[in-house]
Amino acid sequence: MQTTVEEELFCVNHPKEATLLRCSKCLNPMCGRCAVRTPVGWRCPDCTGAVAGRTGYYVPTLLSQVTKQQYLKTIAAMLGVAILGGIAWGQFRLVGGWGDWSFWFVFAISLVSGEVVGRISNERRNQQLMWIASAGVVLAAIVALLWTLGVSNEINPSQWTLYLGEPLSRRYLGLTLPNGFFVVLGALFAAQRVRE
Repeated sequence: MQTTVEEELFCVNHPKEATLLRCSKCLNPMCGRCAVRTPVGWRCPDCTGAVAGRTGYYVPTLLSQVTKQQYLKTIAAMLGVAILGGIAWGQFRLVGGWGDWSFWFVFAISLVSGEVVGRISNERRNQQLMWIASAGVVLAAIVALLWTLGVSNEINPSQWTLYLGEPLSRRYLGLTLPNGFFVVLGALFAAQRVRE
């Protein structure tokens, strides 16, 4: 009677982890943390293109893969939305002194920013696109503030100080805590449209 002694295998990614599992494609030994289930058997992360996550390896979906060209198109479109939306928002503040109630523009800009970023990137979703959509809302708020300062003849820079209770800053610039809160909320709304 002849007995064979098999050599002990260790995972290629975790050399201290003993295993009996091999990749069905390249036959490299792998542990349970590295194994990715596929329709043709267990495969190693190298053969599946898997990415290390918090709970192990996973294969990124097509929806999270964005090319450099898509990023550039998305940033350009977001800048256009932010500038046009910011000008409209700033002009609205000047008409009738709607500084306190101009926060409704944040929701419109956040919806448009999120939708444009989603559509231009072919419905891709990842964290970078979330930042781009959020930045569009914040940039629109800055453009609105600069537009209001630059267009209004009543606002003299020497008389304007950043004080949240001052009627001039509230009436024309919308510099209030609620408006700041709504800008942050709008940025979160825009980011949710392209969330992974």
